[in-house]
Amino acid sequence: VYSHGFPDSSVTPEAISEAKRLAAGGERQKTPLFFASRMPRKLCEMVMRKAGPNNAFVCFNSRGIPGSGGEFHEKTLTDDLDDLHDTVVAIRQHYPNASDVVLCGLSTGAFLTL
Repeated sequence: VYSHGFPDSSVTPEAISEAKRLAAGGERQKTPLFFASRMPRKLCEMVMRKAGPNNAFVCFNSRGIPGSGGEFHEKTLTDDLDDLHDTVVAIRQHYPNASDVVLCGLSTGAFLTL
């Protein structure tokens, strides 16, 4: 799980819309991954190359970042930490047999993963 720094984002609003569409039962579009910056894209490439096909790379935008809900001026570190926790809980629910969930981050995101 990659946690972005402040006030960066991990994925574009288009990627969030695509995820919501898929969650509602829609079919995957043949579109590229929508990373908002080079850091999560390159990290995903490296992790997936090293970890292999039975693993996943997850990144998300914490609340207040465009496309994620909430207002930017209301962001707090506590909210960001809650969003990270909720992401890990969702992973554990969707993949109950996963042996490990690894957290990493950049800047504020690194602080939150500790």
